[in-house]
Amino acid sequence: MKEILLIFIITYYNQDPNVSTLNIMYVDDSGAADHKDKSEQYILSGVIVHKDNVKNMKNAVNQYKTDHFIDDYIDAEIHTHDIFKSREEFTRITLETKYQLLNNLYNTVSNLDITTISVIINKKLLKEQYPTWKVFNTAWTYLIERFDKHIECGDHANEGGIVKIDKSTSKQQADVFKIVNELRKEGSYWQNVNHIIQEPTFVNSAGVEGVQVADAIAYCTFRNKTGSTKFKPYWDKIYDKFRKGSDGRVSGYGIKEFPEV
Repeated sequence: MKEILLIFIITYYNQDPNVSTLNIMYVDDSGAADHKDKSEQYILSGVIVHKDNVKNMKNAVNQYKTDHFIDDYIDAEIHTHDIFKSREEFTRITLETKYQLLNNLYNTVSNLDITTISVIINKKLLKEQYPTWKVFNTAWTYLIERFDKHIECGDHANEGGIVKIDKSTSKQQADVFKIVNELRKEGSYWQNVNHIIQEPTFVNSAGVEGVQVADAIAYCTFRNKTGSTKFKPYWDKIYDKFRKGSDGRVSGYGIKEFPEV
């Protein structure tokens, strides 16, 4: 009974209605968290938008789609992998159109009032150095830690944050739900997590522009990490959006690589 009461008290505190929900982090990933998958890295990216800037972000993304999504992909959502690989709705686009779509997409992202975070997990090194650690859990822990610190170190440390992620399998959603709520209640090994004020929300990415922006960040991070020269210009466009420390450093703040090589 005491354990149940304690959980209730902690949950109630974290959902205090007097704390403003002013920071939304939209999350998407690239690669696979499964060690059996051939990808070397698993990327988890978050796009943080202050609630006062959500409308502007939505308008900018929708304007990009209005201006550039035509013909077979007029009703498509932004899936950067599909654009680059000419898949799904983008099967028939020309090479010229593909790079026009990508260039203008990352121009749009670079002009948004957002802060981004990408966690890069080297799956092989993680298995070698930390064999009991799960790729998915590790990535989410590092992402939530940095989101919480972003709020804490911002102009208004009493602000709250919420997490929105694309709907996935029931198992993955259950895993995210458990990881985030355990961090909210108990913190991580390295820090307390005091600013995430409610349970994660699972949304349909087709109707949530922030998740589509997170998709663009995650895929660009993935391609940059694999040394893609074609994505280097796009990486340069968005690099300034990554979270920085007080000394201007991005590594460890907006870009977390683990284990470090």
